[in-house]
Amino acid sequence: LHDVVEDTDVTDEQLRLESFPVECVEIVLELTNTSKQFPGLPRAERKRLDRQQLAKASRAAKRIKLIDRADNLHDLALADDQFKSLYAAESVLLARELAGTDAELEEELYAAIEALGFARNHQDPRTRLDTY
Repeated sequence: LHDVVEDTDVTDEQLRLESFPVECVEIVLELTNTSKQFPGLPRAERKRLDRQQLAKASRAAKRIKLIDRADNLHDLALADDQFKSLYAAESVLLARELAGTDAELEEELYAAIEALGFARNHQDPRTRLDTY
């Protein structure tokens, strides 16, 4: 549901009017990438802002993010190798940010990174803020 808020004109108020529970809407807002407000920023900076936001999120939102990210990694089988490398490195940074949230879900995220052929400490230079 957070993708709907990120990628369309649907607002949190519209979700409330559609009778989504308040707790659900609050979690959706926690998961919605605030960096979408800054499309001109370099990707590395936007992802850093999103990780900072998630660091302050509720445990429920963090758990959903871990599940969502692992699922997204599973969907990358047909993506080009450069994007896989970048997304895997961003996923490692995200996993570090969310460490201590849920050991089982964190392990699933690392397993998804490894399933793409990358190590748990994988880095990609495009995730560095000083490369832009």
